[in-house]
Amino acid sequence: DSTYTMNEIPSQESQLIRTVIMSVSYLIVVLIAIPGNIFIIYAIVINRNTSMSSSTFRLILNSAIADLAFAVCALPCTYMEDTYDNWYLGEFMCLVMRSTAIILITASILSMTFIAIDRCITMIYSSSWLQSRCRLTNNALTIIYVIIIWLISIATAVPQYTIIEYRGLTSIGGPFCYFGLSNLRRFRYYFLLFPIICFLIPVIVMISCYAAIAYYLLRRNHQSSLGISTSKKSKVHQRDINVIRMLIATVVTFLIFWLPYNIFVVYFNALPELIDQARFNNKYQFILIPVMKFLGCCHCCHNPIIYLIFNKNFQ
Repeated sequence: DSTYTMNEIPSQESQLIRTVIMSVSYLIVVLIAIPGNIFIIYAIVINRNTSMSSSTFRLILNSAIADLAFAVCALPCTYMEDTYDNWYLGEFMCLVMRSTAIILITASILSMTFIAIDRCITMIYSSSWLQSRCRLTNNALTIIYVIIIWLISIATAVPQYTIIEYRGLTSIGGPFCYFGLSNLRRFRYYFLLFPIICFLIPVIVMISCYAAIAYYLLRRNHQSSLGISTSKKSKVHQRDINVIRMLIATVVTFLIFWLPYNIFVVYFNALPELIDQARFNNKYQFILIPVMKFLGCCHCCHNPIIYLIFNKNFQ
């Protein structure tokens, strides 16, 4: 049974407005994400024997592949479900696409996390420092990074197969592809653990690594300013400022896109009695959830923009 009242049911005008806004918004994301990530992949592949052969750029490549796959495979399904409130692709695709979306999102986020770690080690120490400690080549180290990223991503998505439920036409509409209510209660700790793995830990790691890099650059700029010509000093300072701006942009955009959704997930699973109230509550189903999911989907298009603005290799 739902808790809809006649006043809560969206009017046709409201539904039309939401459909238009969501359609335009998702179209913009697709038009940025697909060509943007293709460009990133192409640029790294054709320049693989230059400075773009470092482990950082290979992790950027891994992130771009995950984002491109998400934009092509998962984004249209998310748009259809959140815009029309129904799932028209059948039970098999319900299970596959939900799990695939989680794998690709997690892979992209973890790639950004390892990029932060790799940049921190490379800039503060050197790429050879970690290789000598681990006794691994640059290629071997990158492969290990990528394997860890995808193994964690797949492991994170496995519980989705037991949580997702598909339901055909019912008295309140359909078909639906959704988290079963009994499963939400049973797997509540999974939904509390998921934001920790895919949001909290990455945020802490990125902020810590990028803060260390910013501190190192500022200290280096101050120490090396003595005895350097004014023109050269200005170039070094401007380069360091651009790096810091890129680091800030990376963290800020990540927080904008993922903080609302993760707060929502933690809030409702920490207070399970709210799940019953929210399941058929119009303001959540019609507005809040689609907006937060859309913000999360935007993650697949923001990295190409940041790299094109701040990274001279891509420019």
